[in-house]
Amino acid sequence: MIEASYDIHNCGMQFFLTAHARQRMRERNLTTVMLETALHHPVRIVRDSGGRLLIIAVHTRDGGARALLVAGKIEGETLRIFTVIETTKIQKYL
Repeated sequence: MIEASYDIHNCGMQFFLTAHARQRMRERNLTTVMLETALHHPVRIVRDSGGRLLIIAVHTRDGGARALLVAGKIEGETLRIFTVIETTKIQKYL
């Protein structure tokens, strides 16, 4: 994994949720607002050799801190999001 710096918010990049990502968000009760906040305020972005990104943000939910993990790939001017995961294991991803 390679640390990467992408300014998704200021470059005006659009995102596209795959059917899998939409399903996982529904199952995990994650909102589009949570996703957009994570994309605008990541604490870390990691890129692998295949160009896939793991965007990591921290937020509070149900009285506790959680990491929101957004996995995707930039395709042209669009971030294609494959899945979204929420976890309490914040330190594992920072």
